[in-house]
Amino acid sequence: MAEQRAAPTAHLDAFLQELRAKRALIGALQMQLTAFEQQMDMLEQALKPLQEWGRQWSTVQEAITETSAPRRRTRAAANRR
Repeated sequence: MAEQRAAPTAHLDAFLQELRAKRALIGALQMQLTAFEQQMDMLEQALKPLQEWGRQWSTVQEAITETSAPRRRTRAAANRR
């Protein structure tokens, strides 16, 4: 009879041990996710200047294209005359 009482307690002990292990795993995953989020934040901050430089370069390219385009039209018009 004592063995029958021990069985439910053993199952509950095993269940609680599994539960603690899963909670520990979740804690470890949370730490990993926090570290990953920090790495992504650092990468984002590092790429912002490159993004701004790219925007400025696009503006410069557009300005160069706009200033050279009228000259081409002017030369073409002059050749037609």
